[in-house]
Amino acid sequence: VLSLSLKGSSFLPMSQQFKRYSQLLSLNLDTFGQSDQICATHHKDIFAGLKALLFLSLKENHMPFISQYCFKDLSSLQNLALKGSKIEIIDSFAFTGLSSLKKLLLDNKEIRLVKPCAFHGMESVELLNLSNNDIIYIATDTFSLMTALKILDLRKNKKLLSINHYIFYELRSMLL
Repeated sequence: VLSLSLKGSSFLPMSQQFKRYSQLLSLNLDTFGQSDQICATHHKDIFAGLKALLFLSLKENHMPFISQYCFKDLSSLQNLALKGSKIEIIDSFAFTGLSSLKKLLLDNKEIRLVKPCAFHGMESVELLNLSNNDIIYIATDTFSLMTALKILDLRKNKKLLSINHYIFYELRSMLL
């Protein structure tokens, strides 16, 4: 099996649920019935073993919390589709492992909190869009080690009243 669609399914995902599909290239979990469990702390190994996965679709889901290392085994992933998904909190190291991803679109997600080092390990991301969210605070080391980042969009985060200028210190590749 190279492609698997569970769009609209409602079974409860378990840790290492997809491990036996190690050659899977595409996984669709759009409008997943148990979407609040996808990256929850007790199911953070749900994507274990999917090292060949290139495309992961999580559109139209409600994932209130993306836990640490949720995507740690997805080193080949090139496309992470999150359109229409609601995400409130992004934990530290949540996106660690996504070393092949070039762009991460997290706009219009209702994000309130992005913890320090949330994007750690995303050295190849060139575009990060966090616009139109409810972000209150951004820690100094949130974007550290994002050496390829060229575009960072923080527009229309109306609750974000100030930004420490050291946030941008390590973003040498950005076009300012």
